[in-house]
Amino acid sequence: MEQSSQGLSVLKIHFLNHGFSTEYILLTVFAAVIVLLFYSEYGKKDEHKNRFYLFSVATLASACGVFLAADFFTAFLFFELMSFTSWVWVTHRETEAAQKAGGWYLGMAVIGGMVTLMGLFLLYHEMGTLEYRALFDLLSGVEDKSFLYPAGVCIVIGFGVKAGMYPLHVWMPEAYTQAPAPASALLSGILTKTGVVGILFTGIALFFKDQNFGLFLMVMGLMTMVWGAVLGLFHMELFKILAGSSMSQIGFILTGIGVLILNGENGTMAAGGTVLHMINHTLIKLALFLIAAVLLYTEGKENTRKLHLNDIKGIGKGKPVLHVGFLLAALSVAGVPGFSGYISKTLLHESIVKCGEIQGLSVFMQRAEWIFLLSGGMTFAYMLKLYKTIFWDTPANATLKEGSRSMTAIQKVVVLVLTIPLVVLGLLPGFTMNPLAQKAMSAFFLPEEFETVSYFSVESLEGALISIGIGFVLYGIVVLGILTKKENETVCYRKGIPSWFSLKKIVYEPLVLGVGMWIILFFCRVFESIVDGFILLLRKTIYKDKEKVTASMVGHKMVELFGEAANDIQLVMNKTFLRKHPSRKNYKTIFYSLREEIHVSNRLISRSLSFGLLLVCLGVTMTLIYILFF
Repeated sequence: MEQSSQGLSVLKIHFLNHGFSTEYILLTVFAAVIVLLFYSEYGKKDEHKNRFYLFSVATLASACGVFLAADFFTAFLFFELMSFTSWVWVTHRETEAAQKAGGWYLGMAVIGGMVTLMGLFLLYHEMGTLEYRALFDLLSGVEDKSFLYPAGVCIVIGFGVKAGMYPLHVWMPEAYTQAPAPASALLSGILTKTGVVGILFTGIALFFKDQNFGLFLMVMGLMTMVWGAVLGLFHMELFKILAGSSMSQIGFILTGIGVLILNGENGTMAAGGTVLHMINHTLIKLALFLIAAVLLYTEGKENTRKLHLNDIKGIGKGKPVLHVGFLLAALSVAGVPGFSGYISKTLLHESIVKCGEIQGLSVFMQRAEWIFLLSGGMTFAYMLKLYKTIFWDTPANATLKEGSRSMTAIQKVVVLVLTIPLVVLGLLPGFTMNPLAQKAMSAFFLPEEFETVSYFSVESLEGALISIGIGFVLYGIVVLGILTKKENETVCYRKGIPSWFSLKKIVYEPLVLGVGMWIILFFCRVFESIVDGFILLLRKTIYKDKEKVTASMVGHKMVELFGEAANDIQLVMNKTFLRKHPSRKNYKTIFYSLREEIHVSNRLISRSLSFGLLLVCLGVTMTLIYILFF
């Protein structure tokens, strides 16, 4: 009885308001106001404007539920609700490409959710609770936490899908491209952070100071950081570059979480850098996606979606507000001193250096530091590529400005409100960013005072300057040397990453649509054959079929009527056309036998696995139709 009571208690929803949740709920509300205000202009001609508003509110409310969650069950519940409501963003345009992108987005989200649920079952079986604080207290004195690795990996995989962690990021480029630009801003700025929060609390509550799991998260973070930067550097489509950038910055955050786990109570610097980079990334990506949307809007391209760099060269000329706004956001995400991104990246960089002091980790941390600096350099290179292309290059089409519209007052306000704080936060970190980080420490069961650094000392500036130097070198070698060519005396961009060269096309599509479906169908057929064979065996033995018409069948009015009518027709035919070869069939008996055969077949079908699966699919389909349209 006691175990049953505990089992029921886990199904309750628990919220806990702390400094971190307060900050991110306020940031989510701010993002909602900004984006929906922007959409009032951007979506004037949208036939489904009200649908966008409805599902935006539902999605952001679910995101707030994740940020407020006090346990894994509550976080999982709102996380899955958010997956279904945000799917409408991706498919909002209702084009074939949007439907395909939405299918991958929802498919990855559902599979990730099932993996997370499996991890939660394993975790509850081992610990008897899913509450963050209770798990942290129960495991604080446990040195060997390897028994929790299967559960932890499953939970990280599920949350990692939404965060965009490598190699679970395959939904991001197409989803960001096909969704309306305001929706892409929220997907990158807010929804990825719900996945990060799930991973963050998994690491802190379950694996605090566990070296193996900390290194695992660091490796995943470094891989995500590098691959996202590579995508941003080599992609030639605006929104795919921004998607790669989002993935790379999530890698910086995941690396910070890994360092926090390794350092334990001494990881306040990593925790501060993680929180501040989450906040910075939200503000920066909101700014960059909405600026891209304004560029498309003012040039009348919001519906045509011409996103290749060759099509948008010089599109930002003559737009000073957008020019300044984009420059501020680009410098911030690149970690240039004086901007908010530099502050959070400095904390993350210094925490990696400090973590190298742990015995046995010095070599790994040295390599991690250089991967960190290289990824920062690639960030600078691809943002420089975008900035030069949009605001300085000569338009390839002389008629680019035809149909051009001026920015509205709302759009100017949105751009300035999002980008000016990036400078204020970067120049006054002691009055702005440090208090934000300090307020979040209690949520992670850490001392309220977090370890900071002298942001503008020579030692702190050195890392940023190295990344900037790497960025200039990469821009010269890769962008100018490899990715550009001259056509008709005009400099154009080559095709960067081929459409076929993607993890989705090389691995996921063959695995899921090829091998995966074959395996699923094979086992379904085998299982179906076993069940149907067992039923057939019963029919031939215990429930042996009767080959002749039984007395219970006699008296069926319709069979009697049609049988007698057929016999009369046969009699007439025998006396006329069939006199030489008369027919001697009893159609009444034939119809009774046919009726019995149909009856038996219906019973066989109704008891088969295929019929059961068909009914399940029909039920799920009807449920989805009801949810979506009623």
